Amino acid sequence: MPPTPPLPPFLLHARPGAPIAVQADDTELSVWVGGEGPPVLFLHGLGWDSGLWWPLVARFLPRFRVICPDTRGHGLSGAPPGPYSIAGFAADALRVLDALGIERAAVVGLSQGGMTALTLATRHASRVGRLAALATTARVDPSTAAALEDRIAAQRQAGPEAA
Repeated sequence: MPPTPPLPPFLLHARPGAPIAVQADDTELSVWVGGEGPPVLFLHGLGWDSGLWWPLVARFLPRFRVICPDTRGHGLSGAPPGPYSIAGFAADALRVLDALGIERAAVVGLSQGGMTALTLATRHASRVGRLAALATTARVDPSTAAALEDRIAAQRQAGPEAA
């Protein structure tokens, strides 16, 4: 039997508490919330889930209210039939803020989450106090879309680290 590969670092961090469910139009979104203070919404990238953020957000918990949703089709959130869109992910992020009674939050997004954060900020500027868009783009041209489809296929076959 081959040796078991080590767990990726993000899986080694415990998530505080249990997720809450936020109803979207056609599915439930799983959202981890912890800490006290000004809200910070963390949006993960394609093929990951909110656990990607825990090595980082554990440091935020003493001073901030940390909100980490699993986007639809990822993690513990529902996976209704697609197609999915960045605009749809942004609408879901807005639903999360609404469900938690948050009028304005700092938003951090990585890759696909960064695209979602940029869309949220441009369509609902009053809801985004600060924005960090990491390793992302503001538009998707055909070559980018093809690369994303390749990453989805790799993730389905071998897990998030392959993507």
